[in-house]
Amino acid sequence: MQANTTAEQWLQHAQAEQRGKLRIYFGAVAGVGKTYRMLKEAQQAQAAGKRVLIGWVETHQRADTAAQLGDLPRLPPRACEYQGRLFDEFDLDAAIAAQPEVLIVDELAHSNVHGSRHPKRWQDIEELLQHGIDVWTALNVQHLESLNDVISTITGVNIGETVPDAFFSAADELVLVDVTANELLHRLQSGKIYGAHKIKQAQQHFFRPGNLLSLREIALRKTAEILETDVKHYRQLHAIDTVWATDAGLLCCITGRSGDDDLVRGAARLAAQWHCDWHVVWAENTGLHAHTQQQHAQAALKLAESLGAQHTAVLSSGKQAEHLIAYARRHNLARVATGKHGYLAWRLPSWLRRHAPDLDCVLLSQARHSHKPTTTASQTASKPAPIQREQIKGMALMLAAALALTTLLWPFTGRFDNSNVVMLYLLLVMLASAVFGRAVGIFTSVVTVALFDFAFVEPRFSFSVRDVQYLATLAVMLVVSMVISQLTLYLKNRARVAHQREQRAIALFDFAKAMSGLLEQDEILHQSRKLMQQEFQADIHFVLPNEHEQLQCPHAPHVDAALAEWAYKNRQEAGLHTHTLPEHPSLYLPLQAPIRIRGVLVLTPKTQQEGLEAEKKRQLQVYANLIALTLERVHFATVASAAMTEMETEKMRNTLLATLSHDLRTPLTAMMGEAEYVQTYHDRMSAADLDESLQALHLSAQNVWQFVSNLLEIARMESGQLQIKRQTVAMADILAECVQQLQHHHPSAHVHTDIAPDLPDIKADALLLSHAVANLLENSVKYSPSAADIRIRAYVEAEMLHMDITDAGQGLPDLPTADLFKKFVRGNGEGAVAGSGLGLAIGKWIVEAHHGRIALYPRSDGQRGTVAHISLPIEPV
Repeated sequence: MQANTTAEQWLQHAQAEQRGKLRIYFGAVAGVGKTYRMLKEAQQAQAAGKRVLIGWVETHQRADTAAQLGDLPRLPPRACEYQGRLFDEFDLDAAIAAQPEVLIVDELAHSNVHGSRHPKRWQDIEELLQHGIDVWTALNVQHLESLNDVISTITGVNIGETVPDAFFSAADELVLVDVTANELLHRLQSGKIYGAHKIKQAQQHFFRPGNLLSLREIALRKTAEILETDVKHYRQLHAIDTVWATDAGLLCCITGRSGDDDLVRGAARLAAQWHCDWHVVWAENTGLHAHTQQQHAQAALKLAESLGAQHTAVLSSGKQAEHLIAYARRHNLARVATGKHGYLAWRLPSWLRRHAPDLDCVLLSQARHSHKPTTTASQTASKPAPIQREQIKGMALMLAAALALTTLLWPFTGRFDNSNVVMLYLLLVMLASAVFGRAVGIFTSVVTVALFDFAFVEPRFSFSVRDVQYLATLAVMLVVSMVISQLTLYLKNRARVAHQREQRAIALFDFAKAMSGLLEQDEILHQSRKLMQQEFQADIHFVLPNEHEQLQCPHAPHVDAALAEWAYKNRQEAGLHTHTLPEHPSLYLPLQAPIRIRGVLVLTPKTQQEGLEAEKKRQLQVYANLIALTLERVHFATVASAAMTEMETEKMRNTLLATLSHDLRTPLTAMMGEAEYVQTYHDRMSAADLDESLQALHLSAQNVWQFVSNLLEIARMESGQLQIKRQTVAMADILAECVQQLQHHHPSAHVHTDIAPDLPDIKADALLLSHAVANLLENSVKYSPSAADIRIRAYVEAEMLHMDITDAGQGLPDLPTADLFKKFVRGNGEGAVAGSGLGLAIGKWIVEAHHGRIALYPRSDGQRGTVAHISLPIEPV
């Protein structure tokens, strides 16, 4: 790669090196020899020492193709059952495990059997490429997605299996396998494509001569498009700035004069004859007639777009040769055309000879007459235009200024050298050009030369010159004055153009920044309308479709519902100065997003104008694209949010149903069974058995009560109804009460407490805090072996009250610790241990409501078990 390659190109190159290479054998129709050639070249690759593996090949019982299999190793197929039948399919996992250098996978457009990892074979190949395996495959042109409907119309045969064009275009190598239509028909009749029973049917349907010719032309054109893209990618990757005349593209340079229309038409005719792309550009002028030339250039650029030019552009003024040559090389346009008349026609050939010998120069015929409308005598005699009045006013002021300067300098005659006087006059010329323009500057140049000759050159008070050398002085002074006038005007106009472009860039940046932060459709429309009305001095309206894809037109005087509907359905601009109802006062611009059109933008200028400038038109198009992208982004964000909410709701519903069915039905079933047993056998039961049954009933009822309490508790927490009632409590008392309750419900549990004697009182809700601690103790007992030890330690450290509950249970499950504190999440799934998955969620909410922290850790002494840690702030009591 070259030294000036961009970082993005380096990154793309590095990613491509790690990815496998895809080679596609491409043909117009079945039978051209794609699989035959692929296998033949696979034999050659194996002979060269490469590890070649056949993953899947369809020979279609063609003897010549089957003979090419030879001794190539083959991957056994994978048996798949579908609707009671067995099918052989390509074994993707086995191919990845084998890691061959080259893998043959035929039938790129094949659809996999239902239940496979990927529904399409091209997706299997994509995964193989990601594993760094080179893949060779074959494809017919009718299977390309973008050409499927076109070919179906030509052949009358619908093709159900297609391959996306993006995957096809991303192939590293494209091998065109091509034969003539006559040769293909000869193969068909010889039985080399289909069996004898299918030959007649094929000749009557797909293999008609017209179909074969059309398919061959489409395949050749598609191959040429891919090769053209590959050439451009190679040029970009290697930073090549010279023109390669591979497609003979044409660059037409207009001059901003009345004959530009003829120039554009001539370029369009040449491009049609050469079957090449053509671009039209104009190097912006900042001279005396800049406004007039801009109007001519905009009309010519608009005509070029209507005639099918691939691109039109306005280049910066100054250094025309460098801009034109750089544009041609950037777009790989081998020929540069302009008119036969004017400065550009005179200079362009010499520019190209010196600076771009790889470019050809073409001179086109161009009308020299002006297409200006004729004016009547009354119009000619009318008062001067505003710009003429401004010039006359400027000439009068500069004449007065020159006379005043001469009067001021007159007393210093003989004291000031004449060269200093000349400098002052040149300063006056520069000011005149900067303030009033070229015409006034030239007028001031002539006036100052005349006054200098009249007042300061001997003999004075006459226009005669005694010393001949003053003639040269006056001539040089006149030339320098005019050059200064021209350069001053040029710099002024360049600054004006640069300022305009800077303002447009800033406006575009502000608009894009504003769009990026909006999340509601109404906000997008309001902000867009506000910014565009300021930028374009026009009324802005948006016509958007409803959920049924029907446009909803606002009640505005300039919005035509029929015209908006036409622009929406045809995806073309309409209205003001377009090809559709150009006399309409409003411009209708479709909001084209990548997926679909999001509506129509209606722009109504507040003042009558001949049309938007080329730069303004492009700026408007960029605004429309940004609005469309933002609307599409918000739409899909809303869809994704709704889908996520629905998924979460469904997940919560399923979890709640599963929890209810397990943790509520199980104790209820136990209660019913125990109650039926007592009801049936109570007269035969001993007092001890009856007491045991009643205890079992009580325990089951308590489990149900605990589960329902947890559900109600979590509902109150999420609804905001649960309030924290802080009061002074002793943590030792809360722990003692919780331990007492635990031993009452679990007599076999052994609880050991280690409470610091100086444990302070804290401000807390005693009921809620005891609930949180009880939930932790309950978990410790449930997930520990019978008669296991539970240790509780409470201490003060770093002005915080800490409490550790250590068990000897199963330890932390194979889940992120943060997930254990979510609702309905259980560490052991729905095992034998009863639970709702709400205890830790409730405990976390209660502890954090007290500005504390709760966490779970594995034991640090190497033994099995978990440590539940709670830390609470100590507030002054």
